[in-house]
Amino acid sequence: MNHYSGKILFGGIIVLAFVLFVQASSAAAGGDGPQLEWMKEYPVEEIEILSVCESADGGYYAAGAGPEGRLVMKLDSEGNTLWKKYIQGSDENGSIKMVKESPAGGLMLFADGENLIKATDDAVFEWEFHQPVGKVSSVDAVPDGSGVMAGTYFQGFLTKVASDGTEAWNRTLGDPDGGGQYILRSVQNDPDGGFIIAGYINPIFVVSDYNGFLMKTDADGGKIWARQYSGNASGMLLSATPVDSGGYAAARFQALAGEDNSTVDVPSVIFTNADGEVTGVADYNKSVSYVYHIENAGDNGYYLTGIKFEELAEDDEYKIIRTDLSGNVIWEKGLDDVALNGFTATSHGDFLVGGISYDGNTSVLAKYGVDDKSKGASGFDLIPAFAAFVFAAVYLVFRKGSE
Repeated sequence: MNHYSGKILFGGIIVLAFVLFVQASSAAAGGDGPQLEWMKEYPVEEIEILSVCESADGGYYAAGAGPEGRLVMKLDSEGNTLWKKYIQGSDENGSIKMVKESPAGGLMLFADGENLIKATDDAVFEWEFHQPVGKVSSVDAVPDGSGVMAGTYFQGFLTKVASDGTEAWNRTLGDPDGGGQYILRSVQNDPDGGFIIAGYINPIFVVSDYNGFLMKTDADGGKIWARQYSGNASGMLLSATPVDSGGYAAARFQALAGEDNSTVDVPSVIFTNADGEVTGVADYNKSVSYVYHIENAGDNGYYLTGIKFEELAEDDEYKIIRTDLSGNVIWEKGLDDVALNGFTATSHGDFLVGGISYDGNTSVLAKYGVDDKSKGASGFDLIPAFAAFVFAAVYLVFRKGSE
């Protein structure tokens, strides 16, 4: 082989390798997306689904409101209804806003906007704790069988309810540095035993941007650190989750200045280290108008829930977005004419959604399976293989050329 032919062959191999890499990257990044495994529909007069969660036995719980108030429904892994039960203590106006399995066993329920309820796995009532003042915005089940509620009254507050239904402690968060009021939107258990709180600061007496904040507390609600995000990093933090490798990811909403005194809405996720310092940002304005929930999907990334606003409200669409660990979109799934009320990732990496049809007549539960390729990280994982392929090609070309 002469030198000229070798150069042509080498160039051809590089081009072919690049094309194959791009195709493989696209397949890895996009996968086949989620596939509908089953869907169940119910007249909204029978149950209005407001929350869903996975059960330890491989089935699911759906909760919300029925004709007699607070209602919990148990389903098997195929979505077949095993039972429906009302939770005592409410009237026809009662509803369950959140259902979660307690790590210590049983169900943790948040009802009527102000009541934390503990029930057994089969929805037998055990106790109820009433939050007397303020607006509760987020609840989580704590590993020791207790529950924690975050909300806002005159100040932001954090309340822990012991496993027997009594108040363990109540913490007010005080005033933020620089003034204003903490508005709490999310509380989650932190792997070290404390809590991570997300929200934003209402400036109250001055005209300024909303500064988002993250706050880390110990297991007793004592503040370890609090970080505000201002300037280009300002915006409302609506949901946060710990990152398996350390640090946090938080869903953010920004309203930035546009042309002609307009505003531009920017939905995004910020990533921080373990001390709350921002290490990265991912924007999603091409996919949705608003991201309001983020959930850890394990070592492979995150699930986001959001909505895409259109000119006509009837054309708005709720979406599930799957990202890698850096926030890059792997796939997104529109829910068509279903208004999303509940979302949960399963232990197998799939997900369940619950909501109401846009016409308000039908409650919907849908289980989606996600193939292994779609669960994986983006195509950049293929770079080592691509490099090895190119090295081998170069070696073979020059070896052939030297013969």
